[in-house]
Amino acid sequence: MNLFNDKIGISVVSRKNKYLMMKKFVLISLLMTLSFFSNSQSINFGNDTVYWDSHRRLTWSDFKCKPSGNDLTAYGFQATAGSLVFVDTARIPNESGGVVAYSCFVKSKSWTNDTTSSDLLAHEQLHFDIAELYARKIRKEIWLLKQQNVDTDLHKQKIGELLDEFYLTNNEYDRETANGVILFKQQEWNKKIGKELSDMESYAVNYYDYLKNK
Repeated sequence: MNLFNDKIGISVVSRKNKYLMMKKFVLISLLMTLSFFSNSQSINFGNDTVYWDSHRRLTWSDFKCKPSGNDLTAYGFQATAGSLVFVDTARIPNESGGVVAYSCFVKSKSWTNDTTSSDLLAHEQLHFDIAELYARKIRKEIWLLKQQNVDTDLHKQKIGELLDEFYLTNNEYDRETANGVILFKQQEWNKKIGKELSDMESYAVNYYDYLKNK
């Protein structure tokens, strides 16, 4: 099945429960499948969206979704963060990579039943940071491919590979930190992703500035 259309999105959710990794893996897989957008769709989340910004960190007030009695809280999950990498492949012929890819956090898809834990919030923030890292990697890949004057199909292939890597990186992060429970591992990941973001700074885009000038 061809998952690529003119607009591609992939969302990753995170949970804090080291005993339910298999349930979590299935849920992430489902959300990944549902989050690919068709040609006719567009994203215009408005106030429901936080675009990644180094000066704008997540707060618990951004987690707007109210889990129902049938939600995964029944299994002990404490938070869900909807972090999205969005890729608009229709823009590739006219863009050098810039706003073709960006990362955002969807408030209405994110919830928590623990607004007191700064450690849990930091864990969810890093999922958002990982989304930004892969948005930058995609921008870089698009820029490099455009220098080679390759067709859009190869762009889509490379984007797909990076989105797969994004998914696997989030799983590895949750596994190694036990969803933020192992604090020294969490600190290691904070440093790792922070360094990678710094190394990719030349591919950063302020999406808020883009929207103002659009």
